[in-house]
Amino acid sequence: MLGTPVDGALASRPERENERTPVGPVHVLYERGWKYEHRPTRADVLFDLAADPRESRNVLEQHPERAAAMLAELLRRLAR
Repeated sequence: MLGTPVDGALASRPERENERTPVGPVHVLYERGWKYEHRPTRADVLFDLAADPRESRNVLEQHPERAAAMLAELLRRLAR
């Protein structure tokens, strides 16, 4: 990860070609040391950036409440 994301930052980008097809958008929310990626075409992922700054371990199943809260916030912002 380059730099430190701004807490509460929301970003969107197209999926990269080396990620699975079909290529679709990726929406990312950063919140208090966590990163949530919502991919409508694939499974969502959650990273604990303090414990895993290289984003190598998806901890979504270990933190379902945090994941649900971050997804709700992400979708709320996208609906604006």
